[in-house]
Amino acid sequence: MSQQLRRSPRRPTIADAVLVAGADSFEGVITDLSADGAFIRVDQELDGGDAVKLAIVLPTGGKSLNTRARVVRAGLGGLGVRFEELSALSRSRLLSYSVYYDTDETIVHLQKLLGSDLPSNLLPLGEHDEIVEILDQAVDQECEITLFEEVRSSARKQTCRFLRLDSDALVMDQESGTLHLTALQRSIQPTTKVLYLAFSSGALFYAFEAIVLRSGSEPTILLPERIYLSERRSQRRLAAVDESWIKFPSNGSGGTVRLPVSDLTDRGASLLLPAESLVVPGMRFPSFELHDENQIRPVEGATVRHVSRLGRDEMVVG
Repeated sequence: MSQQLRRSPRRPTIADAVLVAGADSFEGVITDLSADGAFIRVDQELDGGDAVKLAIVLPTGGKSLNTRARVVRAGLGGLGVRFEELSALSRSRLLSYSVYYDTDETIVHLQKLLGSDLPSNLLPLGEHDEIVEILDQAVDQECEITLFEEVRSSARKQTCRFLRLDSDALVMDQESGTLHLTALQRSIQPTTKVLYLAFSSGALFYAFEAIVLRSGSEPTILLPERIYLSERRSQRRLAAVDESWIKFPSNGSGGTVRLPVSDLTDRGASLLLPAESLVVPGMRFPSFELHDENQIRPVEGATVRHVSRLGRDEMVVG
């Protein structure tokens, strides 16, 4: 679908679909979905402007979404369609699925399942290169993975490991990384479309939702676009005294920037910033000085792992 026609964020996916065009009915697979339209892989040839009826089954389950749609692009192995006469409830479900929120309902359910294993709220990270780096490291470390087949119940919980990461694999003729799992206690059934995985590495705890590409004893999942993380806090956190801060040169002004520190560990710190600050997970801080209890320690730089609001006027940056 062209950028001019797309009015809401899209999400790569693998969702089953049934199309009805006139007297013909045929099945397809949606590989790109938003609240306004979709790209559907189908063998059937239709023309731009053709009207179709569409039933969509999201990989996360639930009743099918039924809507009328119009073909806006045809060819290249599929159809780009724009939804028409979409009900408010269906649009709400599509928005919930295709748009990422800091407090995604799925992640809230996952946090409840993890319970005491999770030290604090999971916060989102969407940088592709960093996600690949995190998962590649988990493969090398042979991290134990907690796997849930259902995000609202712990009954289908087991452990596994990451076998291999293919960051440039082709899925449905599109470049999209894949992750291969091994050492499962039981095979993933063909009816399972989504898995929820959690693991820890170093001082951080990670979790994400992934679409199943291949089921079985060594399933393959689609590389996630969003991964969630939290500090494990295995070290004791020290409350910083009033005179703790970090200081680094200001770009081009010749001055310095001073940011207050709220707490410290030997692996990092939490900073207090104004709520309007332009700081996002994945941002890299340059070299700075850490001032704490009359000591000055040079630090070669740091990466922002999470950002959360603290009241109306401040945010906490880890």
